[in-house]
Amino acid sequence: MFKDKTFHLVTSIFQPVDSEEFKTNIPLPDMSLLEEISKGNNDIVTGRMLIENKWHTIAIKTLPDSDGDNIAFLVRGTPEANLQQIFNRSVSYQIIVGFLSLIIALMLASYFSKILTQPIEKLQLLAEKIGRGDQNVRAKVTSKDEVGKLAQTFNDMAEKIDTYTEEMEVIAQEREKEAQIQRQQRETLQENVINLLLDIEKASKGNLSIQAEVVSGEVGSIADAFNATMPWKCRNPPLASKSANKNEEVRSKK
Repeated sequence: MFKDKTFHLVTSIFQPVDSEEFKTNIPLPDMSLLEEISKGNNDIVTGRMLIENKWHTIAIKTLPDSDGDNIAFLVRGTPEANLQQIFNRSVSYQIIVGFLSLIIALMLASYFSKILTQPIEKLQLLAEKIGRGDQNVRAKVTSKDEVGKLAQTFNDMAEKIDTYTEEMEVIAQEREKEAQIQRQQRETLQENVINLLLDIEKASKGNLSIQAEVVSGEVGSIADAFNATMPWKCRNPPLASKSANKNEEVRSKK
C-alpha cells in the first residue's frame, strides 16, 4: 500500500524455483513499476524484475476503493525459468501434434488417392482389353460422382465402338461380295470374248458354217451380229472364189 506517497508492504509470498517451500514478506527490490502505475495512467503494468537472483515477469494491478481511489496494488511475479519451461513444453507439444497431424494427413491422402485411382486404373485395363479386340468388356458404374460418370462415358464409348465395328464388318462383307461378283463377271466376259474370237478365227479360215454362241451383254450382241452375216457369206461367196471357179470352167472347156 502507499501512504504519504510512500509504499508499504502488506504481505507477500514467494516460492523459489525448484523448491516447494514458501518465503514471506520479501519486498520488491525495484519500485519503478509501482511508481509508474501510481501515476494513474494504466490499470495494469507489466515488466521484468530481478528477485532473489532470478528474473521474474511482473504484473501489477491497481485495487481501488468504493470512491475509485487506488488504495493498494496487487503484484504477481512468475519466474522466467518457469515461463521458458512452459514455452519449451508448448513448442514440444506443437511439434508432436504437427508431426502426428502430418502422419494422419499422409495416411488420409494415401487412402483417398487409392479410392480415386483404383477405378481409373480399372478403366485403363478395360481400355487396353478393347484395344486388343475384346469388344464385350464394360465398366461397373458403382457411384454417381465424377468417377461413376467417367465409367458411364466409357461404357457409351465401348457401345459406339462395338456398333461401328459391326457396321464396318457388314460393309466389308458387302464389298467382298461385290468384288466376287465383279470378278466372276470379268472372267465370264473374258471367256465369252475368247470364244467369240475363236469362232471368228475359224470363219476367217473358211468355215462359214460356224455359229457363235449368243450370250447376254455386249459380247452376245456382237456374236448375234456375227451370226447374221454368216448366211449372206454362204449365199454370196467372195469374188475371188467366183473368179477361180470361172477360170476352172474355161479350162475344162478347152
